[in-house]
Amino acid sequence: MEICNETQYLAAAQSIFEHAHLPVLVCDKKMLILWHNSCAEVYIHGLTGYPSAAGLLPTGDLGSILAQLQKGLDVYLPSPQLPAGGSPLQLHLIPVLGAQGQLQLVTLMLPVASSSLTEGSRRQIDRVSTAFSAASRTNLTAIFSALSPLARKFEEYADYEGQKMLDQINRSAYRLLRLGKNIEQASQLLTGAYQLQLRPVEMARLLQDLCQGAATVLRQSPVPLTYQIDFKQLFMLIDQQLLVGCITNLLSNAFLYSSDQNTVHLHAQVVRDALHISVRDRGAGIPAEVLHRVFDPYYSYRAPELGFVQAAGLGLPICRQAVQAMGGQIFLPSPPGDGTPVRFSLPITPPQPGLSSPAAEDFIGNRYSSLYVDLADVCTFPYL
Repeated sequence: MEICNETQYLAAAQSIFEHAHLPVLVCDKKMLILWHNSCAEVYIHGLTGYPSAAGLLPTGDLGSILAQLQKGLDVYLPSPQLPAGGSPLQLHLIPVLGAQGQLQLVTLMLPVASSSLTEGSRRQIDRVSTAFSAASRTNLTAIFSALSPLARKFEEYADYEGQKMLDQINRSAYRLLRLGKNIEQASQLLTGAYQLQLRPVEMARLLQDLCQGAATVLRQSPVPLTYQIDFKQLFMLIDQQLLVGCITNLLSNAFLYSSDQNTVHLHAQVVRDALHISVRDRGAGIPAEVLHRVFDPYYSYRAPELGFVQAAGLGLPICRQAVQAMGGQIFLPSPPGDGTPVRFSLPITPPQPGLSSPAAEDFIGNRYSSLYVDLADVCTFPYL
């Protein structure tokens, strides 16, 4: 956003956000608070006389956050450490650039979507999404059971048209399975109902198994998958289901938004006390004017030159909620024309001595694993 001067922007912010039902703060480029609305005082106890918003940010991250903002990129952060027992919120930082492109002001918004829900509302949302997911699985079980004998019949009679139709049915069934799973998981994460299942996992092995499995099920894709894991052994307490789902959702997006022959690359490294994972495609990128919406539930953007794609707009919101639930951060800088790199970091929490890592899930052998379900639009999957 470009502005003429601070006074003009502060007046506009006050007019727009003074009576908004979410906390809003406007800070200078050093994160000193210039103005805040009345709602901020409700959710951030002791805000009056609290001169800087830097205390709301994760410790030690101010430099990297300001660097992202200087590039004109929105930053989403997990629940900040609020002073004096304030309510847990999520933080959205929006850069306000001057006429020469320099960082001039920062608007902080703290959406309260999940915390504003009553316990009854949360239970109702969870019941509806669970019921939908269960009903869809029941019907899909019948469809999947019929695919194998039909496939054998079409093969026996060399019915290539029938095989082609069967492939479409199979792929559509996987898409419905993914939709039901995503709706159920999104509702649990967005309402705070999800219970973390932490267990010791050897990360290098898990990531290697996952990447090799993805390369196998994507073997017919015209977009190559490469990966680089810059550590040999790392034990962490992690929710493996959330982590795997996050990575497969990012891989699915990367392949859907890539043209033929554009490589998708996964990179994992340890930086100080955090595990950093990035998934990057070499597609058209995302325009700056829609970048701030890509983590909104049910929003989906696709470059016009890549054509139509079926997308519910739940993959990135699930990824953000999953990463934040595990105490991490996720960023999506996406300069147009230079692909889309999605990066997230997770704090390294070593397991207790004597614990061993369980084997990674059988990504290829289980036809309902995250690889087949989340990559349903681009992978090759079995009938059996």
